[in-house]
Amino acid sequence: MPGGIEHALAYFGTATLFMLGYDKKGWETAVGLIAYSGLLEVLQLLVPGRTANFADMLASGSGALFGVTLWAVLLKQGSQQYPIRSAAPSDSTRHDGA
Repeated sequence: MPGGIEHALAYFGTATLFMLGYDKKGWETAVGLIAYSGLLEVLQLLVPGRTANFADMLASGSGALFGVTLWAVLLKQGSQQYPIRSAAPSDSTRHDGA
């Protein structure tokens, strides 16, 4: 598989896991993953025999953005169809005499 596709799939998968775990942090996730991919590419310059590749960072960032966008849409649609009710008892259902 070409390296760019591997990068995109890896960051799509990472974005998916972050969105499922922290669904209110979509854009923070995207920005963080893009910055992380850039940092990893720059750090490769310190490793003998490795080179930084802007195309790899672009592929990683694209995968992250696609993952965040897709899951933001899917999670929003799901929350509209199936609203999550709070597990905490409301004041009207308390039985502790308060």
